[in-house]
Amino acid sequence: MHIDTYRFGRMVIDGTGYTADLILHPDRIETDWRRRQGHVLAGEDILPAVEAGRPAHLVVGTGTFGLMNIDRGLEEQLAALHIDLHAAVTGKAVDIYNRLSSQRMRVMAAFHLTC
Repeated sequence: MHIDTYRFGRMVIDGTGYTADLILHPDRIETDWRRRQGHVLAGEDILPAVEAGRPAHLVVGTGTFGLMNIDRGLEEQLAALHIDLHAAVTGKAVDIYNRLSSQRMRVMAAFHLTC
């Protein structure tokens, strides 16, 4: 998968537009992804998908202004699974995802598309 463009509230992946938060799995896109607490990414929000996909890398887009926080416990859980976490504002996270994906790395991503 390749992310063509991103702007506040909209992401285009392989020519298809999305307007809700999403998870990019190695083989599919999970649309309209929600977190238990809107601006906090906790293990329960992403670990089931990560454990099923077993990526080497997880890219997290924390929003245009970086308002989504990552729970410290999640960072530790990912480290225990030997998964590298790459968290950045969503625009920069898109670049990280595209770079890792183009290198054929096993990568997943979770993107907050707004704030």
